[in-house]
Amino acid sequence: MKFGCLTGPERNLCRSLYCSGITRGNSVSSLYRVNIANGQTTLITNNVGNKVINALGYNVLDNYLYGYGTGDRTINRIGPDGSSQVIATLPAGVTGIVAGDIDINGQYWITAQGVNYYHIDLAPSSNTYGQIIESGNTNLATGFNIIDWVALAAAPSVLYAVTSGSSQTQTYLMRFDKGTKQFTNLASYGSIAGNTWGAGYSTTDGNIYASDNVSGQIWQFPIDGSAPSLQAQGNPTSVNDEARCAYNGAPITR
Repeated sequence: MKFGCLTGPERNLCRSLYCSGITRGNSVSSLYRVNIANGQTTLITNNVGNKVINALGYNVLDNYLYGYGTGDRTINRIGPDGSSQVIATLPAGVTGIVAGDIDINGQYWITAQGVNYYHIDLAPSSNTYGQIIESGNTNLATGFNIIDWVALAAAPSVLYAVTSGSSQTQTYLMRFDKGTKQFTNLASYGSIAGNTWGAGYSTTDGNIYASDNVSGQIWQFPIDGSAPSLQAQGNPTSVNDEARCAYNGAPITR
């Protein structure tokens, strides 16, 4: 997981996890702090829940990370030190989940590469906390794979994803409407880095950020579909995921 640090009033809304993240290994997940302004990483723990966790999201309502346990279909709440607690086990059919994020209303949206969606309530005071509220299929065209998507505070009705086609030779920006459950292709950029966008994260500056697994590069993508730009050089990885507090501002270069 890759997060950027910040200063200013937004930090009070994100508190303990405003600058934390997690990456996956082959058998267990490790929690890292990564500054997306410069790509620097700090290991917090090399074992989160003794399992592989994916589809990570940051819940602004309780300042915990949440993620999907790929081997046991669990929803896991993760603290800033990497300690975790299972808060729900999903039905047997909920498998293959790779992408996820939590919107500012505490609603967790996960998907198996974009072909379907599951909407799970993670508002701590809700009577349906930890339960699936709705699920179904999307209109994602054949040949696209959504490996991560991002919830923005300024756009609560949609999710954004930087993705590539199945050939991994092109990069695209896509938007998912949580009401209609439809994807819209906002931009086609041609080839960028390795075209293998394993993880994305939010800011409040009108952009999303995504890391390319092959090169380790972190890129900034304006949500209006205009030209992206290289933000930082991170570490290449074969398996990872990311999340960031939706109220965090733009990365600060130090």
